[in-house]
Amino acid sequence: MLLVAAADDQLWPSCPLSAPAFAHLVDADHATTWSDEYRCLPGAGHSINPSRIGFPLADLIDRGTGLPRTAYGGTAELDDAANRVVGPLVSEFLTRALQ
Repeated sequence: MLLVAAADDQLWPSCPLSAPAFAHLVDADHATTWSDEYRCLPGAGHSINPSRIGFPLADLIDRGTGLPRTAYGGTAELDDAANRVVGPLVSEFLTRALQ
C-alpha cells in the first residue's frame, strides 16, 4: 500500500489521520511484508495530483465546488513540488508491487 498525505490539506487532516492508519499496517507487519510506504508531504494541500505537473496551479478553480485551488491548502509552488515527488513515487511503487 502506498499512502500519500498532504500536510496542509484544508479539507481533512490527511497526515494526522493517515499516520495512525499506517502505524496499524506496521504493527500488523503488513508494511514490512508488502513494502508499504507512507509519505506526508510538507506544505502540500489537498489538490496534489501528479497529472498536473507543468500546468499553472495558482489560478485553478475546482469545477465541482467553484472554489479556488488555494481553498484546499498548500501553495502553487509546494503543490507542484509535491506533484513532482508523487509521480515517480507512484511509478516506482507500482513497478515494485507488480513484479
